[in-house]
Amino acid sequence: MTCFDAYLILTAPNPCDSLTGETSDGGHVKFPVAGRYAKRADCVWTVGGRNNDGVIKVNITQMDISRSASCSDDALIASSSDGTVLQKFCGNTPTVQTFQERSLVFRFTSGAASTAGTGFSLSYDFTDVDDNTLIV
Repeated sequence: MTCFDAYLILTAPNPCDSLTGETSDGGHVKFPVAGRYAKRADCVWTVGGRNNDGVIKVNITQMDISRSASCSDDALIASSSDGTVLQKFCGNTPTVQTFQERSLVFRFTSGAASTAGTGFSLSYDFTDVDDNTLIV
């Protein structure tokens, strides 16, 4: 007779599951894939542009992130590759922003006591600077 120990390892769903895709011209991020985002989420996506002096145009087409003063509880934060915060987003108003950066880091954080929303969906395009481009 053989004795053995059996173990069952349960893993929680990844709170940062998202739909992403990138081409040489741009891409998209949708978070979460379905339902509402988790409390205490801390998720990071890095998008890289072409190796030139272009800009990254971000179009947030859907946003349902709990609103707070200065987006201090739940927020989608756009930062440069050196960590400089460029813009914080929360609430439910879609927006378009253009950043003069070769790459952007998007970080989504949610607090412990906040009311979870359905997150965000954004697309981004790598484009060139022209006289009509408003840059953040």
